[in-house]
Amino acid sequence: MFDKIFSKIKIPSFTRFLDAAAVRQRAIAENIANIQTQGYQSKDIDFQKVLNSLEADNPSMLRVTDPRHLQSQSVDGKPDVFEDESTMLVSGENNVDVDKEMVKSAENQLYYSATAKIVAGKFKALHESIRGRT
Repeated sequence: MFDKIFSKIKIPSFTRFLDAAAVRQRAIAENIANIQTQGYQSKDIDFQKVLNSLEADNPSMLRVTDPRHLQSQSVDGKPDVFEDESTMLVSGENNVDVDKEMVKSAENQLYYSATAKIVAGKFKALHESIRGRT
């Protein structure tokens, strides 16, 4: 019963987005922590891929309508973290640019905060509808 209610208001999609933002924040923090580690390759997730994979009907799977379509790369529902293999060494030791990482962190925080507010609003609406208020 609750699965049907939650899927109609797309809470699973929003929570998956929040999970992706948390994974991205960990990758950014790891990049900043390794700013002086020789040979370290910066990491990130493809946020656009996460957005494209969110489906209202089944948020954990990509919709496949043809057998030639690619399946989701992430088996456990978490976004794939990739290493930036660019050869440009920003700090002379690795390819981490602290300014870019801070911008990505701020952007990610905005996405997370906005989505968390949406989820809170959805739960508030659900709570009020259960209590009989609209």
